[in-house]
Amino acid sequence: FLPVYHPSPEESRDPTLYANNVQRVMAQALGIPATECEFVGSLPVIVVGRLKVALEPQLWELGKVLRKAGIPRVWWTSEMWPLH
Repeated sequence: FLPVYHPSPEESRDPTLYANNVQRVMAQALGIPATECEFVGSLPVIVVGRLKVALEPQLWELGKVLRKAGIPRVWWTSEMWPLH
């Protein structure tokens, strides 16, 4: 179990910042990268403003391969998903 995560004053004013920081802490504890995508059913999507845009299956698979190869996410994320 992880310790209780208490929001900072800034996180209390910004729920998105709070959610991103909680996600980062959980991902670090699991030893996995935090991602900018979410799932609608089994379909990976990224949020662009108020829209949820489906990731192309080939890009999603490529992202999995790059992560498994240990290529830093910072290197390939902006190239693959320039919208966020």
